[in-house]
Amino acid sequence: MLRSLPGRMMSTDSIGLAKAALRRDVLQRLKGMSMQDMQSESESGSVAVYVDCERLREVQTESIVTAALKSCARVYVPRVLDRDSNMHFLRLQGLEELVQVPPFGIREPPLTDAAGAPRSDALQSPDPLQLIIMPGLAFDESGRRLGRGGGYYDKFITSIRQRSLERSWKTPLLVALAFNAQMVDSIPVGHHDVPVDVIVTPRGPILCTRHGEEEWP
Repeated sequence: MLRSLPGRMMSTDSIGLAKAALRRDVLQRLKGMSMQDMQSESESGSVAVYVDCERLREVQTESIVTAALKSCARVYVPRVLDRDSNMHFLRLQGLEELVQVPPFGIREPPLTDAAGAPRSDALQSPDPLQLIIMPGLAFDESGRRLGRGGGYYDKFITSIRQRSLERSWKTPLLVALAFNAQMVDSIPVGHHDVPVDVIVTPRGPILCTRHGEEEWP
């Protein structure tokens, strides 16, 4: 049974248990997605994944990022550029490269790498993104997503889909990670809102679109 938006915070113990269960589930299903097989099919297999923020109560992704760095040719993580909903996904070589950015302490990659060269940008990559793992504040079972009001992910996904269309690439699979408390009956959306294909919760994955049904193992 779906819930309405929670009126109070989850307890610390509940959050810890939910995170542990969800982390196990996500890691198991990422293995099922066979990123190594993806890489063997395309030496330029690329994924984009958010870096969780504790203050925003997001599902932790450090283990997912670590696994992706080991098995994918390219891993991109987000960096907010301005307050006009512009966010780019820049290539990450290791978690140690991330720096905390105020006011929430979100960890982001610097614009340049250790050698001082500009980081590769997913929107300028010669190869397609295969997977985007994203957060959200709330979701419903049709894949509609309530963000935090900035519109950053909607704008980025629209851009990456347009790039995929122009190059006749398959559009990336959109996967959201959520706690059970983030699932609600229905979310009102506008024409700029982009639904996700799959929502992974502690209870298991919810396949929201035909693309999700076709691509999720």
